[in-house]
Amino acid sequence: MKYALVCVIVFAISMQMASAQCTISLNKAEDEYDKGRLLDIPSRLKFCLERNGFSKEEKIRAYKLLTKVYIFSDQEGKAEESLVKLLKADPEHKLDDLFDPAELFYLYEKFRVEPIFRTSLRMGGNLTLPNVFESFSAFSQPLDAGLTATRDYSDQLGFYLEGAIERHIVKGIEVGLGVQYSQTSLDIQETFLGTDILFNINESQRWLKFPVFGRYNFFYEGDKKKKFIPYVEAGGVFNYLLQATFVDSERSGGTQRSVNGYDLLAQDERNRVLFSVFAGAGVKMRTNKVHFFTLEARYEIGLRNYVNAENRFVNNESVSGLSYVPDNLSLNFLTVSVGYTHSIYNPKKKRKVTSR
Repeated sequence: MKYALVCVIVFAISMQMASAQCTISLNKAEDEYDKGRLLDIPSRLKFCLERNGFSKEEKIRAYKLLTKVYIFSDQEGKAEESLVKLLKADPEHKLDDLFDPAELFYLYEKFRVEPIFRTSLRMGGNLTLPNVFESFSAFSQPLDAGLTATRDYSDQLGFYLEGAIERHIVKGIEVGLGVQYSQTSLDIQETFLGTDILFNINESQRWLKFPVFGRYNFFYEGDKKKKFIPYVEAGGVFNYLLQATFVDSERSGGTQRSVNGYDLLAQDERNRVLFSVFAGAGVKMRTNKVHFFTLEARYEIGLRNYVNAENRFVNNESVSGLSYVPDNLSLNFLTVSVGYTHSIYNPKKKRKVTSR
């Protein structure tokens, strides 16, 4: 045990000494570059780069220094290789107009430095906001003069999980395609005034959604060190209804009935395919220079009747048992989510070169 502890201590000390020696080597190499002595710089840095003796910040400095050395020693191939390693160590590396030579800018602009795409994962809650555009009721014709029925919808909370792939196009504009699993619900209460008849319907839904969107990021083209990037977005959604079920639905007063677990898709009482549009806003918070945490809110508007009007009266469980006939309605949703966006890079020489 003591022998192992001694070995660990010796190893830690040797690693610390090696790291310190690499720092000294890098500082000397930078001094030699400033004096115009380029010949020995690659060999001075080679050992520490191969043995991972530099810190991340030192590795970036080393690859940048090597790129400049190879540029000014007319070794274009090696300069390009060093630049690629620099961009892998520090994606979207920002050059300095005051200190970096024009030759480095020229080489830099030959390469793709932006991410080829980004992947994102979001999770959050949704609030179902039904929009009734035509009302129906089993008691639309009162049994006695003056009797009416009132129907109320309660906003219900659900959740969703969404993954997306995104790509930056130009000047802060991104486009993306996602896939989302969503759970939503409706809670409906109807009272037949003048009687003791009351029913409560709780209907749950499971969705598979495919959002397509465009996004504008404010300050995207500005300082890469900016911590917060607000954005706005808009898009459309293809919605596929996986499941629609009556849950804890009952009628009280008169003949009491309850319906649980009834499948509303068995007889096509709900439309499986729906479409919607949405608008949203959010903010990206950099975890480092290239990845983000996100906070986002969206409002989604349904464009099609959720209820299949042709099969409105086929459900004896609800029509006869609960005295419930569904309204024509579309489903709107308010969603709030948190997420993480990961940038994926592949620095590569461009086919066409634009002048600086």
